[in-house]
Amino acid sequence: MGIFFLGSTNVHPQFAFGDAPSDSENFSFENWLLASGEAIPLFWLFMFSVSDLVNHPENSDESGCDPTQVPCTTVEQAAQRLRDRLPLLNRWIGTSSPLNYHIGLFTNWLSTLPYQYVTVDWSELMVEEGIPTAYFRDILSCIDAEDDSVVAELLKLSTVDLAHRFITLEDALRGIFTEEEKRNFFFLLGDGDHHLPPWA
Repeated sequence: MGIFFLGSTNVHPQFAFGDAPSDSENFSFENWLLASGEAIPLFWLFMFSVSDLVNHPENSDESGCDPTQVPCTTVEQAAQRLRDRLPLLNRWIGTSSPLNYHIGLFTNWLSTLPYQYVTVDWSELMVEEGIPTAYFRDILSCIDAEDDSVVAELLKLSTVDLAHRFITLEDALRGIFTEEEKRNFFFLLGDGDHHLPPWA
């Protein structure tokens, strides 16, 4: 897998490819908020619903017939969805290390963003590794349906290891963690400047 980005914009991606407004030429994904290498952080996936997927035709396959899709929703909806899904996250992921603390920090930060939309760009992964559009559609559909069968795939996709705790921001700043716990921290949230989330 390559590098993934959580980005923000004031122009919805579907408009950036010629479907609408005149300001679409100003669209860009330059406002990257968080990055992640080799995995997609868990919180990024839980911000979206399958209905948020939009075509990304700049990264279609060679035939041009199967455009990849990326998720996009409003910042407000992303934050609310994470709050609403906290019980589900705790049931699936936070059984030994509840995620209330991390969801609180993450959603409070989302709410301060000066942008209208939030998105994840995983299109390069889909094109380079031949992952079909249906893969992420199925992942998001299972989250929407609270289908327990998706948990193993979510852990594989994020590389989160439930054998290790999710450290607090204070522990991260003070260096109180093992390497495995540090890895868990970033594949839960994503990686900001200086290897700390932007709310640090």
